[in-house]
Parts: sequence; C-alpha cells; structure tokens
Amino acid sequence: MNFIHPDFRPIANKRIQRIEENKQSVERVEGKFIRIDGKVIYVDVISFPTTFNGKPAVQTIFLDITEKKKAKQSLVEKENQLRILLNAAPDFICFKDMEREDGLR
Repeated sequence: MNFIHPDFRPIANKRIQRIEENKQSVERVEGKFIRIDGKVIYVDVISFPTTFNGKPAVQTIFLDITEKKKAKQSLVEKENQLRILLNAAPDFICFKDMEREDGLR
C-alpha cells in the first residue's frame, strides 16, 4: 500500500478493518495518494466488501479530485479577496442577481 499517503494510511486501515468486521460499505471519504512519479494527489475513495477467488475481500475505487480541489481552493481565495475589497471600499456597492425575482443578493 505504498501508494497511500502516510497521512491517510491510518484512516485507510480503519476503513478496511470496519468493512471486514461489519461486512458493509463505508462512507465515501477524501484521501491522499502518491502517484508512481511521487506526486501527491487528492482522491475520492469508495470501499466496499466483495469476494475474490471465493474469499472475502475489500474493493476500493478512487477518483483523482486534485484539480477539483485546486479549483475550489482558488474560488475560496478569490471570494476572500473580493470580500476584503468590498469591506474596504468607502462607497456603497450593490450586486443585482438577474436570476432572482427580487434582484438582490
């Protein structure tokens, strides 16, 4: 399990243990993996019990969400910058939302 980032290994091990004990899927979780080139990526992880060659096993599916997390973080930073700018502005600033009936935001 060298592809699992050290920060996420305890969580991954607990999830596997819960699946083995309860024979039930566990909740979806975000984790960190390490690609073969050494780059750390963020992943959405789904794990559930199954059988393999007639024996109980755990199957895990993961999706790379690194770019999605970067985009979300960038949006949060831009919103914070805008909030700082608006709070510092000496004039009244109003936004009109064309999709809302009252037009206010």
